[in-house]
Amino acid sequence: MTDQQTTAPTEIVIDVDRALQLLREVVAERGADTVYQPVRLGASRPDRAPLPNCVYAHNGAPSCLVGHALHRAGVPVEDLAKMTGQIDELSWWPESLDVGSDAVEVFLAAQYAQDEGSPWGDALAAAEHEAGVYS
Repeated sequence: MTDQQTTAPTEIVIDVDRALQLLREVVAERGADTVYQPVRLGASRPDRAPLPNCVYAHNGAPSCLVGHALHRAGVPVEDLAKMTGQIDELSWWPESLDVGSDAVEVFLAAQYAQDEGSPWGDALAAAEHEAGVYS
């Protein structure tokens, strides 16, 4: 008879410094000139084209800057796919994810810049500026 052990998922804790580190790593890897292309999901009305949606994961991979950062921190793509909306208004969080309120504001600054069409380097600069408020 084998002894089966159940373990809780490892908690992912993200503070301001970790949020910045994750964003910097993604921008270094993907490029400061990367511009997020919103995913078109469904149509708002049958006679109109689908509206762009900002999503954390699409087609089994991280999608936006914050999605890439959270995935780099250890959030599975399956969990990212369940997350919709701005990071400060999510109705669902992975149980293992603990993002401090200041870190949420840092991610949100990057998200706003990205969603306005800014390159990821500029989104990172917005996040770094926001982080200065909390240091």
